[in-house]
Amino acid sequence: MASLPPTTTISIPPSTLKLIEAIFQKPAHLKAVFPHLTEYLCQFLSDVVEPILFTNMKTTDDNDATFLTDALKGELSRDTAAPDYLSPYVEDTIQPTPPDTSATKVDELKASMDEQLAAIRATLASLTAPSPVPPPAKPSAQPTPKPTPPPRAPPKASAPVTKAPKPTPAPTTTPSYASATRKLVRPSLIVTWKHSDEMAPLAIRHSPSAVCAHLNTALETAHPQVTLSAMRWTKNNNLVVTAGPDTTAHHLTSASTFISDTLSSFLSTSADTPLPVSAKENVRWSRLLINNIPTGVSATHGAYSPQECQDTLARDNPVYRSLRLARLPSWVKRPDGYAAGSSSSLVVTFEDPSGVALQDLLAHGSLFAFGQEGHLRRWKQRPRAKASSSSISNGPSKPT
Repeated sequence: MASLPPTTTISIPPSTLKLIEAIFQKPAHLKAVFPHLTEYLCQFLSDVVEPILFTNMKTTDDNDATFLTDALKGELSRDTAAPDYLSPYVEDTIQPTPPDTSATKVDELKASMDEQLAAIRATLASLTAPSPVPPPAKPSAQPTPKPTPPPRAPPKASAPVTKAPKPTPAPTTTPSYASATRKLVRPSLIVTWKHSDEMAPLAIRHSPSAVCAHLNTALETAHPQVTLSAMRWTKNNNLVVTAGPDTTAHHLTSASTFISDTLSSFLSTSADTPLPVSAKENVRWSRLLINNIPTGVSATHGAYSPQECQDTLARDNPVYRSLRLARLPSWVKRPDGYAAGSSSSLVVTFEDPSGVALQDLLAHGSLFAFGQEGHLRRWKQRPRAKASSSSISNGPSKPT
């Protein structure tokens, strides 16, 4: 094996040797500083040992000397066999830099090696520093089993540690057929008509039960698949026609024209003058309040009409144009009761089968009308007054 001449001295500071020795005593420290230590040793071998080998090595073992010289020069080939005592440590070709013995190179080498040693010391200091004590954990609502038993009541050595019992969920009850049936919404129609004088009461002389019986009799021959279960007059003199349990929405809609024609003659005061009746599918609708809207009342002008309110809302609000109105906007109070220069609230009623349109408008926040920004609020239905026996028999007579 090749050896260095006796006169050759390679000095490594004792502090560095102690540091390297301490590193190799703890695998965790060695793993943490391994990149810095590797670079330090490579620089030491390349810039200190290699020039000495090139200038002072005397061959005592040709095979060992040739292998070491080629390894330092980076000229090892895949076929070069390493000596037995070096083969476990040789994995790849070493790429050394040409030796430079100038004073500038020596200073740079010393600075680089000192930098690597400083990095090694900093990493070791961070590893040996005491770790901060974590704050005590907050107690949870449900105690979790601990690996050690509580001191007050230690369990026996043979007794297994059991987890806290989980709360038993409440038993789910299967809805009965009757409760499930109540949730079903039957198809229905809304029947409307216009009188020659909108403010005049309609001459309705039939109760809902009489109208229902008359329509069912007429439907037996014309539309036998359609039966009706109930009628209901609204405060606007509209008639809500509810289908029977076996009637589908499609069958009810297909019979809507026949129902309109039958009611046109049945509810008319004169057989020669039938009422202009129309029937359409009764779709769920929503109602909205627009607050702080000028009424337009002055000494020479009354409150804005429903059509004027509709025109300004459609002109100034693109989101309003997409609504399918059930009726024109109206004031919450009688129009002739407003004072000059007053502001009030408009009521907007529109079709909303899923309820999404109402939520979108409420999220929008406001609508503009007559040069004023009105804030939107959900309509709250007031309880209706109980109807007298005469109004039940004759039906509502005052449109709104």
